[in-house]
Amino acid sequence: MKQKTLKEKWRHADHKKLFYKIGLILSLLIAFFLLIQVTRPETSDVKLFQVAEKTIRAPQTIEDTAKTKESQKKAADSVENVYSYNADTGKNRVALIQSIFDYVHEVNDEIKNKDKAAREKAKKDDKSAPKASSVNDKLKLLKSKLSDNVSEDITAGLSDNVLRILLQAPESDLATMQKVITDEISKRMGSSIRSDELTSEKIKARDNIELSNIPSEYKNISKNIVSYGIVANEQLDKEQTEAQRKEAVQSIAPVRILQGQVIVQEGQIIDRDTYRQLKLLHLLDKRMPVKQYIGYGLFLLTLASLLYVFAKKNVLHWRTDFALC
Repeated sequence: MKQKTLKEKWRHADHKKLFYKIGLILSLLIAFFLLIQVTRPETSDVKLFQVAEKTIRAPQTIEDTAKTKESQKKAADSVENVYSYNADTGKNRVALIQSIFDYVHEVNDEIKNKDKAAREKAKKDDKSAPKASSVNDKLKLLKSKLSDNVSEDITAGLSDNVLRILLQAPESDLATMQKVITDEISKRMGSSIRSDELTSEKIKARDNIELSNIPSEYKNISKNIVSYGIVANEQLDKEQTEAQRKEAVQSIAPVRILQGQVIVQEGQIIDRDTYRQLKLLHLLDKRMPVKQYIGYGLFLLTLASLLYVFAKKNVLHWRTDFALC
């Protein structure tokens, strides 16, 4: 009799366990649907460019990502380009122009000595005097020296006509041109010159050449040479510019639509930006966002799991008590 009673107790306990599980599942489903109904955001049946029939407020605080990106872009665009000035650039350009005149002197001396040696040899051999070297012979030699000994392709920046005139100019005029041109380049490049300022600086230099003591027949080629000699000496520092823009972007706080904030007043036109904010807040949605359903489900499942574990421990304890009876 006692054994039968014990079996009945166990069976009764199993029935209670089953009923508990069913009750827990039903409670979970009821709680889920009630929670959805209670927290379902109020939606608005509005259309773009329609007059708002009532004042609509934000039901929750949310980041306005579009406005945040717009603010970040404005901050980045407001950062000016960072430039770095290189004082050595001016010195290098002066040295380059001086080397042109040095090679002109060198070519003239070499050709002069070559022609002199040829005449002396012809005289010694009792032959007629050879033809003197032409300016084109000098030009060929000069371009060869400039190409072999100068890193920059000067022959691409200065025309053959400019080099011919230099080769034919008297020593005194060459000295005048060299001094005036190099002084002007040194003066202009003593200050920073950006790419967008280069043209105006060259114009100023050419105007000063026109007013200088260079003989008039050499002023045009001197203008060409001084224009060639002046370059930008302040370059855009892309890394520093980008770093400052990133810093400006990071300093921008996220733009948020605060809970209770008025999105549109009653009687106002719902423009594109207002409509976008309503959509962002899910006030135009007929259904809640999927993420919200998932969130509620996970919350209730976690709560149910804790209750189940707690109840299971109590059932085991209750069974133990029955077994000891």
